[in-house]
Amino acid sequence: MGKGNRTKAEARKFDGERALKSTIQLTDNGGNNRHMGLACPTFSAQGTKLIYISDRDGSMNFYLMDLRTFESTQLTEGKGIFAGGSWFCAATREIFYWDRNAVKAVEVETLDERTIYEKGYQGGQLSVSCDGKLVAFSAKCDHIPGFSEEFRGRTALMTVSARGEGVHPILTSSLPLGRVQFSPVDPDLIVYSWEGSGSAVAQSAWYTDTSGVAGGPLGAQNPNEIRMDEFFTSSGERVGYR
Repeated sequence: MGKGNRTKAEARKFDGERALKSTIQLTDNGGNNRHMGLACPTFSAQGTKLIYISDRDGSMNFYLMDLRTFESTQLTEGKGIFAGGSWFCAATREIFYWDRNAVKAVEVETLDERTIYEKGYQGGQLSVSCDGKLVAFSAKCDHIPGFSEEFRGRTALMTVSARGEGVHPILTSSLPLGRVQFSPVDPDLIVYSWEGSGSAVAQSAWYTDTSGVAGGPLGAQNPNEIRMDEFFTSSGERVGYR
């Protein structure tokens, strides 16, 4: 296997006696196959193609499945891709992802690949603005060049241009940064969450603009309430959670 290689259809159809609709198993290769994330868009605009990540070649890599033929094309050939730190941007038709210490992007049709940011450390979850111009990600301040000793042990929300220019920390916290996601309609709006043990986080979900100047808590969280897995609705008007 390698970048650009195609795999034959593995789909299997299941029809239960009580099923209202058929169930289709898309992959069957003995490996680990998964979607890119709860909040990440993984279908093409026409709904005919699906992006997924798999270790069928021995390492986690991205694949594009044609849902009409169920054939898959391998999009990347990395050895250190972080499965949880990726995002598909429909505006540029690129998957943005961490490959070891670098943020990279691959175009899903041409397979053209580029390195956006590489500074000797791997960040956490990332997201891309709806216009494809800005990447946001989390990272530990200990690993980021330029942070002084007083920031040791803290986590930062960072942004970088999709061209690899202008890396900026938006904000920091003593809590670990969890989900990071841009609004699907507003390229200046980011929703993020702080994570902790149990109900230790009094306010999990927050929002900010890309400058870090405007923002605040996202909905009042009740005492001892645990919220997680925040996500935008497709309209961008609401944020859900569980």
